[in-house]
Amino acid sequence: NPYTDWSYFYRTINQCNTVLELGKLAQEKDMSFSKTLLKQYEAEVTCIRSLAYFYLLRTFRDVPYVTKASIYDDQVFAVPTNKQEDIVDSLIVALRNIENDIPYSYNDLASNKGRFNSLSLKTLLADIYLWKNDYENCIDLCTQVIESVQYSLIPVGREQVLIDGQNPGVPDTVYYV
Repeated sequence: NPYTDWSYFYRTINQCNTVLELGKLAQEKDMSFSKTLLKQYEAEVTCIRSLAYFYLLRTFRDVPYVTKASIYDDQVFAVPTNKQEDIVDSLIVALRNIENDIPYSYNDLASNKGRFNSLSLKTLLADIYLWKNDYENCIDLCTQVIESVQYSLIPVGREQVLIDGQNPGVPDTVYYV
């Protein structure tokens, strides 16, 4: 059933796991690849992997939770499911561990577009806390994002429409459309 196909999510998760597993080897072989850049890439793919898992667990509840790359022929590919609550806790730990490794910004709008930064990490983490009913942490992270003034709501033009005389005995109502 194409509506319940989670293979795209697991392909993305496996790509993230591959970066996390082999990134250090690449950094050791490439002298121009700094440890700071490696930590940044690892933080970004951890966010992407966490987002993929967050979509999966909200859609399917209990899913296989894989943190090792599937890149070798001798690996076992049949993985049992994990409880949603355990995955949520693992995502929180993973995201908290990389908070200091992800940049606040990538310097320009083009570089920022479509990438996780510290504020988008906080937004994802706030959503995960909300899913877990941990409102205190959710509010704290949302407040940090709002107070950063990096993002704002897009203003929408509204028109007042007065509806009167529709129902006898009911006061006039103003609707915004």
